[in-house]
Amino acid sequence: MKIKDITTFLVILAAIILPVACGQNASTDQAAQGGEPGETAQIDPICNMKVFPSNAKASLEKDGKNYYFCSPHCKEEFEKQ
Repeated sequence: MKIKDITTFLVILAAIILPVACGQNASTDQAAQGGEPGETAQIDPICNMKVFPSNAKASLEKDGKNYYFCSPHCKEEFEKQ
């Protein structure tokens, strides 16, 4: 297998595994779907998925900053850090 083929394979594999690891289905991800009018999407600090606060599956305030997560799993991973 060539390096280009391996890289392509790894990118595709990551696209499949990451949503599953987060407990999300990319095609039905409610957290990433449009939020309230004027609401700004945030980035889940664990998996880098786009999350609207009104649709977030979990959230946490830490050191005066609000964090939003696509899943409880990502919140748990963040709390371990």
